[in-house]
Amino acid sequence: MIRGVENSLRALKTLTDFELAEAGRDLSQAALEAHAAHEQVTDSAIRCTTTVRDIRRAMRQRPANLELVGALHRLYRHQRRDLDAAKARLQGAQEHEARLRDTLNERLMREKLLARMLRRHTQVAEGIFESQQHKLLEDAWLRASRSGAT
Repeated sequence: MIRGVENSLRALKTLTDFELAEAGRDLSQAALEAHAAHEQVTDSAIRCTTTVRDIRRAMRQRPANLELVGALHRLYRHQRRDLDAAKARLQGAQEHEARLRDTLNERLMREKLLARMLRRHTQVAEGIFESQQHKLLEDAWLRASRSGAT
């Protein structure tokens, strides 16, 4: 009975260790994706800012080149859509990373709980074994003392 419980706990701990490693790998990948999404937002924001500056510069020129200003406005609208899409991807990546971080923490807590349970079970099993050994020695001593007394 004791061995069966111990073996079950060891199997669960091994499975949890594997799940913990997988969760760590998944979180690492999600963090890389979130970082890449953040870089896309930064790059898109820089492009938008640069285009706005170019639009202002083109509008200050005399005579104003309306075709250039129109082309820059269209470029800005396109870049702004890219920036908005990049922000949405970043938000999604950050939310995914947060969910995976929660999963990792849950697995870590489960692994620690199983490790404590296994240690406690081992301590109890060792105590039972020592108690049985002590009883056997006591029984042997009683038998030896009875046989010596007669």
